Amino acid sequence: MKARKFTKIERPNPWTYIQEEFPKDKDGLIYVRQSSMVQMQNNIHSFEMQTDKFLEHFRNMGCTGHIEIIADDEGMSGTKDIHERPGLSRVM
Repeated sequence: MKARKFTKIERPNPWTYIQEEFPKDKDGLIYVRQSSMVQMQNNIHSFEMQTDKFLEHFRNMGCTGHIEIIADDEGMSGTKDIHERPGLSRVM
């Protein structure tokens, strides 16, 4: 019986992550939410920090696209399902 000769085929590892360049010219969004009305009342500046600081960060990175702020879920718990949160449903 003749011995078989096998050729090893190099295939890319499907679990290898290749980081692509961040698309700075694309549109984006910022999703903000506070869990309760008490948090909204006690942390008045939290919304500003979640939005203004993120916008500033993205602009400093060189992002030029339109960035939409989605804040439809203020005062809603994060434990609710996606379909129970209008803002998160919009994101998806």
